[in-house]
Amino acid sequence: MFDKYQKYGAYHWSDVDSSSFYKILSRSLPLYTRYQKCLKYIQGNDRYCIEIGCGDGALSYLVATKGLRVLGCDTDQTGIGLAISQVKELAFADAVQFECSRFQDCNIKHESVDVIVLADVIEHLEDPVPLLQEIKRTGKPGGKLIITTPKARNGRLWDNNHVCEYTEKTLKLLLKDIFPSTVVKPFQPLLFYKIYNLSFIFRYLFNALSSIGVNPFSVSLPVGKHVMLQSVSCF
Repeated sequence: MFDKYQKYGAYHWSDVDSSSFYKILSRSLPLYTRYQKCLKYIQGNDRYCIEIGCGDGALSYLVATKGLRVLGCDTDQTGIGLAISQVKELAFADAVQFECSRFQDCNIKHESVDVIVLADVIEHLEDPVPLLQEIKRTGKPGGKLIITTPKARNGRLWDNNHVCEYTEKTLKLLLKDIFPSTVVKPFQPLLFYKIYNLSFIFRYLFNALSSIGVNPFSVSLPVGKHVMLQSVSCF
């Protein structure tokens, strides 16, 4: 259990806010990029999405704006409370439901879900296999599982709350027995990440570039180090 929502409130919402140019300049471009990477795989025939570990619900709501019904589940009561509060007055509120529960306890029907998202969640799990098996059971044939997670680096974790961080190889090894059709790609080059975090001037510059469609964090370089991984698996 974390205390981040007690400390910072519904911070993911401000981190992805694009409602004005000022908000764009001050949002978290790394987080915004991760969410956009997930939304990229939402297709016109997708109808139902579950976000596991939804926290304050920012990504769940963004998925709902694509026309899907969304269930966000999380075991953090504070996060779920913030999610419900944030969404209730918004245009797509009726399309989003939040539940303070483990995904395995949500009683999801067999082969009923088009898209399941694990955004920066799997690195917190000691044994992700039972969860992945339940995802496989509930996923609709032709649907997809989308995962983002920090790419492991030598010597230290990105966050002390992480149980296990993955490389492209180890993440694919974890997934392939359950989801044979899996693609793992790196993105968010480490060099850009370091520059971005040098000062607020670089953050503003990167954010301004993203507002005109130039986002250095969205690329994966053919060589070099990266901060994040994304996997897309077919059910």
